[in-house]
Amino acid sequence: MRSKIYKLMFYLLALTLITAGTASAQKKPAAAPKPAKPATAIVINGTALVNDDNISIIDLKDLKIALKDIDTKINTKELKQLNKELAISMKTMSKDLNLSLANLGNEVAAICDVSLDNNINVNGNNVTINGNYANTQSDDDDLEEKVKNYSKTYSADRNDALKIDNRYGKVTVNTWNRNEFKVDVQIKVATNREGQAQKMLDDVTIADGRDGQTVWFKTKLGNSNEGGSWSFISGSRRSVRRMEINYTVYMPAKNNLAVTNSYGSTSLPDLYGKVTINQSYGAFAAKTLSNPANDIDVKYGSATIEGLNGSDLNVAYGSLNLNECERLNANISYSGAKIGSIKTSGNINVKYSGGLNIATVDKNLKNLVVNSSYSGVKLGISEPLNVDFDVTVHYGSFNYDNDVVNVVNKSPSDDERGYNPTKNFKGKLGKGSSGTIVIKSNYGSVKFE
Repeated sequence: MRSKIYKLMFYLLALTLITAGTASAQKKPAAAPKPAKPATAIVINGTALVNDDNISIIDLKDLKIALKDIDTKINTKELKQLNKELAISMKTMSKDLNLSLANLGNEVAAICDVSLDNNINVNGNNVTINGNYANTQSDDDDLEEKVKNYSKTYSADRNDALKIDNRYGKVTVNTWNRNEFKVDVQIKVATNREGQAQKMLDDVTIADGRDGQTVWFKTKLGNSNEGGSWSFISGSRRSVRRMEINYTVYMPAKNNLAVTNSYGSTSLPDLYGKVTINQSYGAFAAKTLSNPANDIDVKYGSATIEGLNGSDLNVAYGSLNLNECERLNANISYSGAKIGSIKTSGNINVKYSGGLNIATVDKNLKNLVVNSSYSGVKLGISEPLNVDFDVTVHYGSFNYDNDVVNVVNKSPSDDERGYNPTKNFKGKLGKGSSGTIVIKSNYGSVKFE
């Protein structure tokens, strides 16, 4: 019985297949499938690497050469991109700085309870907070001006020091052969607010004294003058107030000097005593400062120095132009720096700057260390030098003249495969050994020229 059922099912299945085949034969035959495209060959230095699981034909030596070539191309492309990103970052930081300075006007306005224009002008002589106002009549011709002068002299021996503390004006130092400190101060005020000029003048005083071996002078401002110079609109009238406090100093060249000055410039002659400077929102200029223990701090202004025998130097949000120095410890941030010559030693930290450019390194150099972040470093090799160097770049490049620079060791070597963002170069300038140059750079290039 069971076999009969199986035979019946077999006959039915066979009949179904025959019917389907007959119906299919009456339709248009299906097109043959297109053959698969052959695998694309990868060609490396003329050798084909076929991406077929059963074929692996390649010369390992050629592969190593190809990888080296790829590594070089990757480095070049990434460096260009990094340089591009660095340029954008510097522009952004510059805009942020200008915005921060502009916002200072709003902060002063809040303190003085007046409406200030947001234009702040920083230059070599003064920093003024003022501006142009639409639909207002200028009242400069109606300004009431007042001037008063101050002068004081102290006797000074070789061990005495002079200390100056000023705001809103120039400090100009002169040297003479007298054993005296003399300070002349001119105070100028102007306003178009009736009856206020004299009050402004009276609110500016110069304090002085002697503490041990230090003679000091300090500008003091009353409440009405704490805001410095400003202008604001009161109804339809533009109110103006201007103030300038200028120091002229006479002193022996060998005595120590300390100057703190903001919103004004400071100018120094050749000096042999220790110089301590705290300068902000104004330019600092000096001739040769021969003491080996100088301490100079300049913010939001330029520093122009003819010569330094030795110094701790800090420059931020400005620029540095130093002609020559014997020994230098410097921190430079958000500032371009140009140094003509370093004679004996230097330890320089630079970050987010327009670049550090050292025109020449003296043949008597003993030690130079530079740590750089987001800043290029350029070092001039114009004299015969015999120094060892150690240069490390992270996401940067090291460029040099093969005729002058002898690279003894490179890590990673050119033969190593893969990409490493950190590269180290050790070598010699001349015969080496007599001095050392160590440079570490992050996101910036290093160049010997």
